[in-house]
Amino acid sequence: MYQQFFGFNKLPFKITPDERVFFAGAHRQEMLDALLYGIERGEGIITVVGEVGIGKTTLARVLSNRFSDCFAIISIFTPNVSASDMLRLIAQEAGLNPALAAGKVELMQLIRGYCMQIHQQGKRFLLLIDEAQTMLVETIEELRLLSNMQVDDVKLVQVLMFGQPELDRMLNSPELRQVKDRVVFQIHIQPFSRDELADYLAFRLQQAGYKGQYFFSDAVVDAIYQKSQGYARAVNRLADQALMAAFAEQTHQVKVDHVTSSNQEAIQPLSMEHSTNLTAKLSNLARNANLWRRMFISLVLFAVAVWVSLEVIQTSQNSIVLTEKNMKSNPTEINMPDVSATQSSQEEIMRESLSKPQVLIGKDTNPGLGNQENVMMSSSMVNPALQTANLDENLGLKTGKTNEEWEAIHYQQLQLFHNWARQEKYTVQLMSSPWRLNELFAKEVSMIMALLPKAPAFYYHYELNKDRPRIAVIYGVYHSKEDAQQAINAIVKINKRYKPEMMSYKQVVLFIRSSQVLASPQ
Repeated sequence: MYQQFFGFNKLPFKITPDERVFFAGAHRQEMLDALLYGIERGEGIITVVGEVGIGKTTLARVLSNRFSDCFAIISIFTPNVSASDMLRLIAQEAGLNPALAAGKVELMQLIRGYCMQIHQQGKRFLLLIDEAQTMLVETIEELRLLSNMQVDDVKLVQVLMFGQPELDRMLNSPELRQVKDRVVFQIHIQPFSRDELADYLAFRLQQAGYKGQYFFSDAVVDAIYQKSQGYARAVNRLADQALMAAFAEQTHQVKVDHVTSSNQEAIQPLSMEHSTNLTAKLSNLARNANLWRRMFISLVLFAVAVWVSLEVIQTSQNSIVLTEKNMKSNPTEINMPDVSATQSSQEEIMRESLSKPQVLIGKDTNPGLGNQENVMMSSSMVNPALQTANLDENLGLKTGKTNEEWEAIHYQQLQLFHNWARQEKYTVQLMSSPWRLNELFAKEVSMIMALLPKAPAFYYHYELNKDRPRIAVIYGVYHSKEDAQQAINAIVKINKRYKPEMMSYKQVVLFIRSSQVLASPQ
């Protein structure tokens, strides 16, 4: 109605998710990059969590539509179905035309065959689940089993679940602890800040073809922010109704009154959705009330049984004379289960593992580039699993802000790699990533290195083909394949999700020199 009046070529604030007007500000582009990075890692389940109307569906549609050439993507937007029906939905979306009488086993076989076909084409199969908090427990468990499909060490299915905060609480429940353990990336979407909201309004106007004077004053932006609290859907509704009110008055200047006059109508659907969520929560609480009651009664009975047992033991001990030595060597401890405790996070488990005493590596008397033999350590000084060269910390894991800085670091480290290649040394490649995601990659590597025993580590760059430049991190300098393998075993014990690979420094140098990515002159 007001489109022509304001000179728009389309309505700027439609509430329907539209990936064509994806707002890359407010960390949305960073979230998209993080999703791509998690997918590139190709393991586990990824969750994207945020409140109603915050932009989860838009992010899912952007991923689905913009990267369909890179991945085989199936999106499920109504996941509140049984486990069997979910498998049937996936098979139908994949065009497999399952028989009406097909059971879970047959459906699984159909989907696996499809995934193998996708894998042979060099693509990855992504399953996007929107409104994942509405799924049944059995359906989520079925997705976990689906995500376990693999050939050799390559996962065939990557599951991405987009949902409201209830999804986090569901995954923290005891019956879904195995699913929670498979979640390797978690992204939480936050509402717009006040300044981000102003940028968003300007972006949507620009995308609608508006070329006139910006007519959302600071006061109007403040009013929209106060009423919407930064939730994208509520922002769209308020801005749309404000434009309608300005059009009704035949003015091109939106006023604060145009925002406040909308009262609660613009955000009423959002409030209704929250009400529905509250009802669902209360329903879940009601369903679980009997379970908690039975657990409480069981704990009480258990405590009474323990008390009675202790009384019997105490009575019997009155007739026995025990020495102080025997008392100390046979202590009795009763550890009551903590029903409120949740599963430790992966990082906490890793920290616990690393809190155990580690072998200390002594300082090198002559570190540097001049004499590499002085850098190598005697096998009698350290455990072979941690046997590495002890280099100046400044030589390892350096990152650049520009390609030129990366290139300088690359050439400096390449001198080291050549020396170690001549000495037939080995290393461990921890992980790799597409070059375009190097900033996210460097952040994750820093977190992982903080949890591993201290050792030299370096980035290097290579390419699978001219269109696929990559960055990798290598860890350690080892005298033999056996030492490198022991290091790999130690790393895997710290975190079984790691899939480190042994490499000789000759291989590293050849890999770099055969590449056009920051490669040294031939």
